[in-house]
Amino acid sequence: MKYEMMLVMKPIDDKKVEAIIEGVTSYINNYGTLIKVDNWGRKLLAYEIQGEYMFCLHLIVSSRI
Repeated sequence: MKYEMMLVMKPIDDKKVEAIIEGVTSYINNYGTLIKVDNWGRKLLAYEIQGEYMFCLHLIVSSRI
């Protein structure tokens, strides 16, 4: 099955963001295939959710979830 995931991290330093992204991509690769990772960076939206945004598109075999 194909899944999309949006990860929103509270504002933290760049090294911690990189570590979190590495952990998430590693986890996804253990259970499926990572198709695309797009780090959107920091965003200020119309509503109050501030943080670092990352989009992932991945395939996971349903029997492994």
